[in-house]
Amino acid sequence: MGMVAADRIFKILRTESQIEDLGTLNPDKIDGGISIKNLRFSYITGEEVLHGINLEIKPGEKIAVVGATGAGKSTIINLLSRFYEFDEGSILLDKNSIKDFSLNGLRKHIGIVLQDVFLFADTIYNNITLYDTDIDEEDVYYAAKEIGVHDFILSLPGGYQYNVKERGVMLSSGQRQLISFLRVYLSNPSILILDEATSNLDTERND
Repeated sequence: MGMVAADRIFKILRTESQIEDLGTLNPDKIDGGISIKNLRFSYITGEEVLHGINLEIKPGEKIAVVGATGAGKSTIINLLSRFYEFDEGSILLDKNSIKDFSLNGLRKHIGIVLQDVFLFADTIYNNITLYDTDIDEEDVYYAAKEIGVHDFILSLPGGYQYNVKERGVMLSSGQRQLISFLRVYLSNPSILILDEATSNLDTERND
């Protein structure tokens, strides 16, 4: 069983990225203006998913993209982060093509909170910081209090050292989303994307 598992891991390690990392831009800070022009994309040749999308988002602006399931909302997120290459059109970030950025230089400015959150079989603290040594405990505690999850974490056995097990099975879907919010909040991205990120959270009532 160990050899089979190792073979799968080695196949992943040998997989070459289909995204060319040829960009050179790697700014420390961006304003976050996004311009999407005549964007066309298809997962399968001949079966177009996006049909010439145009969208302008100003720095600091908050917008909502709505549509039926399968309309292409998450696809736009994937294209913005360069998980896929689009067929036609352009995506500009601060008036520069996203292809002009290095992959790291682009993705470090984008924070995404998804509906289905992945947590590692590790402590809550390590799942929040992802072993980033530039983040200290005080930063984590302050951010947790700002978001309103500090008391919830302290209520767990071991608090921030509570092990959530594989994929975070020891937490509810809503609790995993809160941890994901905290993780992104600490990274302080210039662009924050929420993909149905509150679907499992209960609203708080103040009677």
